[in-house]
Amino acid sequence: MVSLRKWKEEDTEALAFYANDADVSRYMRDSFSYPYTKEAAADFICKCREYEGRDCFFAVDHDGEAIGGANVGFRTDVNCRTAGLGYWLGKRYWGFGIGSQIVKMLCDEAFSRPEILRVDAEIVRGNGGSRRVLEKNGFRLEGILRKNICKRGEILDSCIYSLLREEYESMEGRKYGETGIRV
Repeated sequence: MVSLRKWKEEDTEALAFYANDADVSRYMRDSFSYPYTKEAAADFICKCREYEGRDCFFAVDHDGEAIGGANVGFRTDVNCRTAGLGYWLGKRYWGFGIGSQIVKMLCDEAFSRPEILRVDAEIVRGNGGSRRVLEKNGFRLEGILRKNICKRGEILDSCIYSLLREEYESMEGRKYGETGIRV
């Protein structure tokens, strides 16, 4: 069983273990460092508390162990009706449909707020796993931002995917309040 929950100090070891992988960090923002140390993990968990209330940062929990991370960021100003998603998993958990479950739970969380009309995610163009996860959850490619990312000295394109509230609501099995998120 996979669920999302708040990060705890006890997750530091697991976070450092699963995040300290070149393949995991390959498509992540530079703030997701590699190598990923226990100190970086402890700092991240501490920072999650600072964002509480504005954005939602979750540990991906599998049988009591944090095996990845996920977040919903609620935008402000003229984009106040949009939430952005982010997620990652430890490599040993790739290919089992867990990413798709995570994105569903994040969408449930975002759309439980009536003011949110759109959820989006920006991924590196070559990230086929993330593309499939988003498409399985009904997201559509909106556009490609050419030469938008500089990662490890390489210039890359990124892709914007989105899901609108009406698309989300028309999907089978979507019910508010059944997020799989534990507080």
